[in-house]
Amino acid sequence: GQKCNVLQNHIILPKFHHSTFPNAPNYRLGPLLGSACDSLGLATNDSPLPQRVSLYPNPAKNSITINCPFKVPWQLIIYDNLGKQCILKEMPNDTKYMIDIRSLKEGLYQLCMLSDKGQFNSKFAVVK
Repeated sequence: GQKCNVLQNHIILPKFHHSTFPNAPNYRLGPLLGSACDSLGLATNDSPLPQRVSLYPNPAKNSITINCPFKVPWQLIIYDNLGKQCILKEMPNDTKYMIDIRSLKEGLYQLCMLSDKGQFNSKFAVVK
């Protein structure tokens, strides 16, 4: 309070700052490997899938095509921008899949493919 001379959320900063904000966090540090406080890193999967699976066209109107180098069964899930599941399909052993997206409204979507070979995530846009 005023009698105790307490200033809530008050930080005294140096007077001169050359083209930068003082005490601004540097979010480009990356993860601190092995630290119990490693909150900047992302959960990663060492799977080779992200480099080898392709999704096109993006943006799409009627269908998307997914090329995958592995002939394994997949579970394919498409989520809308709010996280609502829009499409769930069990995909057969194949390397090329064509997915009908005419039922999806215009907007951004997240595609997730799961198999015993790993996981692939990608974003795509639907235009009408």
